[in-house]
Amino acid sequence: AALLREIHEPVAVLAIAGLYRTGKSFLLNCIIGATGSKPVFTVGSTSESCTRGIDLCVTPTMLENGARLVLLDTEGLASMEQDEAYDAQVFALALLLSSYFVLNSMGVLDEAAIDRLYLISELSKHVCVHTQAGEGMDIAGSEADLAQFFPPLLWILRDFVVDLVADGKPISQDEYMEKALESRPLNSRRADERNRVRAAIRAL
Repeated sequence: AALLREIHEPVAVLAIAGLYRTGKSFLLNCIIGATGSKPVFTVGSTSESCTRGIDLCVTPTMLENGARLVLLDTEGLASMEQDEAYDAQVFALALLLSSYFVLNSMGVLDEAAIDRLYLISELSKHVCVHTQAGEGMDIAGSEADLAQFFPPLLWILRDFVVDLVADGKPISQDEYMEKALESRPLNSRRADERNRVRAAIRAL
């Protein structure tokens, strides 16, 4: 709170989220050029999470629109130290506080990756929208209803070392993402649940 009170200009908040131990803090350090012996965000090589809750850094960087860059580093998702409800709360708070949201993941987009992002489909349980002024009614809508309140999303695929090809033809990054997020037939196990996750990501 004390850091924020010292800011007298508009702020642009960049938040990052993703699975634990996948290099989120290191990526933010790279953005602000703090990869030497004194990183701004703590990094480590153990199996324990380095970040607890949400860490904040007010950078000296001023953007072209006159806003000061503020970085939010969130605690990694799906660690053995926290439960799903905690993960969803941290994710939702970072999403709502940010001007630009970065989703960090490793490798290709497969069914396992979709499974790990299940909590995106749970956002409507943790975010309420005030819809009727004066009547005190707060309701949670679908992810599509909430999307108007969310910032732009950048999905980073780390350690992605395969060529982008579909049906033997090269495809673009956007085409790869769109294909990965297409709804799947409902005759496979857990297809409905995974399609909900895909729809929630598309809404973002």
